[in-house]
Amino acid sequence: MKKEHVILRRAPHTGAPRAHPPTPTLEVKGLDRKEKRELQNDPSVLALAPAASGAPTVPSPASTQAASEGPPQGMQWGVKAVGADTSPFTGKGVTVAILDSGIDIDHPAFHDIKDRIVQQDFTGKGNGDTGTGRIAGHGTHCAGVLFGQDVDGRRIGVARDIEKVLIGKIIADDVELAPARMAKAIAWAAAQGAHVISLSLDIRLLDGMMTDLAANMPPAIALSKALIGYRDTLRFFEQLARQIEPCVLIAAAGNDSLREADEDWEAAVNLPAAARNVLAVSALSFRDNVLASWHSSNTDANVSGPGADIWSATPMPERWRRRNGTSTATPHVAGVAALWAEKLRKEDRLDAETLRNAVIDSCTTRGIPEEYDAHDYGAGMVQAPQS
Repeated sequence: MKKEHVILRRAPHTGAPRAHPPTPTLEVKGLDRKEKRELQNDPSVLALAPAASGAPTVPSPASTQAASEGPPQGMQWGVKAVGADTSPFTGKGVTVAILDSGIDIDHPAFHDIKDRIVQQDFTGKGNGDTGTGRIAGHGTHCAGVLFGQDVDGRRIGVARDIEKVLIGKIIADDVELAPARMAKAIAWAAAQGAHVISLSLDIRLLDGMMTDLAANMPPAIALSKALIGYRDTLRFFEQLARQIEPCVLIAAAGNDSLREADEDWEAAVNLPAAARNVLAVSALSFRDNVLASWHSSNTDANVSGPGADIWSATPMPERWRRRNGTSTATPHVAGVAALWAEKLRKEDRLDAETLRNAVIDSCTTRGIPEEYDAHDYGAGMVQAPQS
């Protein structure tokens, strides 16, 4: 029986100079076992993975709260926590991409940057951020955190002077977010010249695969096949992240931990954040001048960002929403990466490895009690360049 796989091939070499790195070739195709083995031995194939995970793929925030009064005057705490308020850099000359549920481009937070936003729909539902339930306003919120402009004396955005914004809509109501769709959007953003890609979505691959497989086979066999699918998908995203360099992919770790019930109930980073060459982001909260891991944030991420009680834009007419989770932490980190990209670009040393290292090396553990587990926050809270 043939099963759909997404196939990643090396980008063709034309010999002609390009403004952006060659785009790898992605193909979705039904394969039987023999065809899969043949492709695994094909030198032009970098990786292949199941095209549809069957997993419950959801936005990372675990809770939201709407309020008519909106965020407090001044700035939301995350902007200050990452040092964006004192940085001389604003994201000028940098292209960023947000792959999510779309954007409400008519929100006041995007009025002054509206002509720099390019939208691309990968769901078949059309551009805009029109979802319901947990995905409602998710992309708009992340966009506000990363590059939103000041509204009514409130600052919500980390990098407010981005040169170009790419909005890839990859999740919508009744549309499964399989690895194939996510991969196509990542490749699109890289081909459009993104320096930084912000991805506040995660794939709980093992959950879905085990549920599907265990219905038709013994549990031990189902587990083995699910692990193979996870391994192949992990390798796929590792190769994809390498192929899109000098673009840097920044992804949410996920919110599956249950620290409030038991401090040892911690979940590991989900895909695609778990892949090598992807910068995985955990979430920190701030109370009584103490930084702590947000209780649901997955462990073993590379870096952390502000991820609790974060106010940002949400589609009109509501305007504002407060969210928690690694989804809100990720655009903070992506915004800081954009500021570092501006600095490195001016110094003529911008490449993926240098940018990733700059973001990681910027991190501080100031404000995090020494007794806290470093696995929960990685290198620490990311910091914007100050000179």
